[in-house]
Amino acid sequence: IDDNASSHFNKILDSARIYSLFAKFLFVSLSSFIVDITLFAIFVSLLKGYSVTEYILVATVGARLLSATYNFEMNRKQVFKSAEGRKTTLWKYVVLAALIMLLSALGVRTFYGILKLDETITKVFVDLVLMILSFQLQREWVFKKN
Repeated sequence: IDDNASSHFNKILDSARIYSLFAKFLFVSLSSFIVDITLFAIFVSLLKGYSVTEYILVATVGARLLSATYNFEMNRKQVFKSAEGRKTTLWKYVVLAALIMLLSALGVRTFYGILKLDETITKVFVDLVLMILSFQLQREWVFKKN
């Protein structure tokens, strides 16, 4: 009615509020990813003498342990603003991180074998898909608001 004159919806501001949680998560994920992928590439270059399965697994685990520590604290404090105790959310996060890390290593190993792309490039695509799964599980389980 009257070109929506009675509506107080601001397309830009209200959309920003709606998507701010995911935007914060994306920022933390991107910065965590930069740490993770940089460490992964360094570890791969240092471990190239071992079998493909071994060096991809070790590089994934080493990089993920360091980047996950940063990611947990940022998501707990800045993104989801969890009121639950650190210990309560930490054990859930560790379970999720282990699952995502395992899926990442298996995904990189599988797609590297099939596509023969660079390991680091393959990891970028695998981890992008896993990021969506991680967001859902962190929001609904790890840092769930009561």
